[in-house]
Amino acid sequence: MLRNYILITLRNLRRYKLYSFINILGFSIALVPVMLSLLYVAYEFSCDRHNENFHRIYRVVDDTEDFFGSKIINPVLPNPLAKAMKNEFPEVELTARMSVERGWITINKKRFSEENILMADPDFLKIFTFNFLHGNPATILNDPHSVCLSESTARKYFGNQNPMGMSLLYANKYEFTVKGIYKDMPENSHFTADILIPISESTGNYGMLVESGITDPDQAWGSSMYQTYFLLKENANIDDVEKKYQPLLKRHHREVNSNLQPSKYFSQPLGDIHLKSDIYSRPGKRSLDQIYLYLTMALIILLIASINYVNLTSARFSQRVKEVSIRKIIGAERKQLLRQLLTETFILSMVSLGITLSLVALLLPYFKIFVGRDIHLTTNMFTGILGLVILISILAGLYPASLAFSISPLAFFRGKGISLKKTQSGNILIIVQFVFTIVLVYCAISVKNQINYMTEKDPGYRKENIVVVMLGGDFTAGKLAALKNEIKKNPGVLSVSFADCRPDQIGSASKLTLPGENLLEKNHVIRYGAIDNDFIDLYEMKVIKGRKLIPSDGKDKIIVNETAVRALGWKDPIGKIIIFPERGRQIGKYVVGVIKDFHFQELNNRIEPLALCSDSTEMKFAFTRRHMGRLSIKIRSGNIPETLRYVQSVLKTFDPWYRNRNLSFLEEESDKSNKNYYKTEFRLLYIFSVFSAFTLLISCLGLFGLVSFTTEVRSKEVGIRKVLGASVLQVSGLFIKEVLKLILISAMISAPVAYIIMNIWLSDFPYRTGQSPWTFAAATGIVMAVAILSLAFQVLKSAMKNPVNTLKYE
Repeated sequence: MLRNYILITLRNLRRYKLYSFINILGFSIALVPVMLSLLYVAYEFSCDRHNENFHRIYRVVDDTEDFFGSKIINPVLPNPLAKAMKNEFPEVELTARMSVERGWITINKKRFSEENILMADPDFLKIFTFNFLHGNPATILNDPHSVCLSESTARKYFGNQNPMGMSLLYANKYEFTVKGIYKDMPENSHFTADILIPISESTGNYGMLVESGITDPDQAWGSSMYQTYFLLKENANIDDVEKKYQPLLKRHHREVNSNLQPSKYFSQPLGDIHLKSDIYSRPGKRSLDQIYLYLTMALIILLIASINYVNLTSARFSQRVKEVSIRKIIGAERKQLLRQLLTETFILSMVSLGITLSLVALLLPYFKIFVGRDIHLTTNMFTGILGLVILISILAGLYPASLAFSISPLAFFRGKGISLKKTQSGNILIIVQFVFTIVLVYCAISVKNQINYMTEKDPGYRKENIVVVMLGGDFTAGKLAALKNEIKKNPGVLSVSFADCRPDQIGSASKLTLPGENLLEKNHVIRYGAIDNDFIDLYEMKVIKGRKLIPSDGKDKIIVNETAVRALGWKDPIGKIIIFPERGRQIGKYVVGVIKDFHFQELNNRIEPLALCSDSTEMKFAFTRRHMGRLSIKIRSGNIPETLRYVQSVLKTFDPWYRNRNLSFLEEESDKSNKNYYKTEFRLLYIFSVFSAFTLLISCLGLFGLVSFTTEVRSKEVGIRKVLGASVLQVSGLFIKEVLKLILISAMISAPVAYIIMNIWLSDFPYRTGQSPWTFAAATGIVMAVAILSLAFQVLKSAMKNPVNTLKYE
């Protein structure tokens, strides 16, 4: 019987080649983004699940606010917290501190710069699962001079040699012996450890506490340098742990300083760290919103593909009424009809799945680059996708089966056949398709408009023909002045200025008070940067009140922006005093000028209060602590290569740390920074663009198949119209008009939906472009144009047929 069903299916595929091709192609194309999205989503939800105790591992975090009132999740907590929880919380089995550091590793006089040096307590290896190839993870971190290496790091340092027992130098002063080798950590982990070092009194943040004079870091509740993880005991209730945080803080942390604001600690499950944390997670982390967006897009495409199948099946079923009626008359039962129709749907689905797998294999390398994940199609994932396809094929096959069950053979052979209108799905399904399509196209255009607005908006300063140089080493004020004077000797150089950062990357913040205010009772927050007296002129910023900084100004002179004046409630800011807490003292600084607001951060952030000061002490601090500063050089537009060669030769003379890559044009760096700043928006644009292209393609494929069937069924009507004098354009317009009517109805429905979606999205931006009706008109026009182009050939072909051939049997 199964063989008979397969033969009938193959026969129908050959008989209805066009509809079979469209169904297979449409479903194959639809499955490609669905499969890629599911691979991505499955990968994201698998983060950290390689740990054996996944469901019992928690991280302690503080629900707090930053200087500017923004809510953040802060996992860097007091150092003694882990030991206190282990001793005082009976629900906690193990605790451990952890910090990921960066530094230099020296082996046989070769230096390696490492960014994933993990420092942890011994119990860290009992909480998390590390696959050790050599060494005992239960005791290895008890030795303060031991170090563990990942397999790839060991190979990088020692080649094919056995690294066990080898020595290495960390930070040029701490010597460690290799006591363990473990397999590289899975990429889907919220932290990476290429090197594992025990926390001890001589290394890392712990060592810094000791060097700063703290005799007992384990009781330093006022110092927060590590993240704290714990393993909950079997059958213990995490709610019992939550209730004990505040009493613990009152006993310990609050005793350090009674003026501390109360903290709000809570336990964050390991599974939430990657998906629900906004900071301190691995770079490239995706939020749940983006994961849900992928899933929503995948479901929309599946829905559109299913609508296509239903429309084409119902349209074609009018030609199979006779076949089904005969089968019923000769005794076919409902279950036999159902098996046959499900077999047809299943074979179509399997063919589509085979094509989809081939397309996914071709696209997967590019998709990996796009999402930044090393995604693979695993056996479990393939089984899941196969099950999904089978489920969809069963659900899709039930619709033609319901049509078959409703047919009355006697009514059919008496001439009461099923009309086309009854066998076709309603136009409502086509409208639903194009509502989704127009909304996605509109969203893609709107996101693109917002990105263009943010990247092209005047920042309030000049960027053209300005070269920015990152300086390293310890520059004294005299050496810096000599460097500037030497560069100015070239006629191609117009101006030179130094600051501690670029004008679009001022991020440092400080609390301040005004005279007569108590710091503990009232404080304000302001961004600040250190500049020299040439900075304002070089970047052509506008001083709207008072004056700019001059060489004779000391460290007590500052200029502020307009936003700072408004925030502090000043009418006449010149001469006003701002008090900064600096190294345990209260330092007063006098306002000598007001600068026009400019965007010193990305446009995702509102312009905040800003103070710019000329402070040689602060500049020297910037060098010695951060080991970098920014030299801005404005050059003439002519003969730029020769000017740059001169500047580079001077820099190499003054700065032994200088490399050619340290020099770049501000305009180019701003463009790169914009791609980094707005990578979420760029990614959203790509998502909307790709998925809207898929939905448009699938919708037009279905429309093409439906119109092809309609023109075939109405061929005699077309012939009669032509005999009566209708032109090709008039006949073509008959079909095109019906399609345009459906798209216009879709546009009217999608307009408020698209507006609400983008209005919600744009509300997060302090500086945003408006929603124009022309944008919606453009989205509708794109969909209309593609739809008409997809139908033009088939419609013209039908309209140009010789009516003699279609009417010769009448």
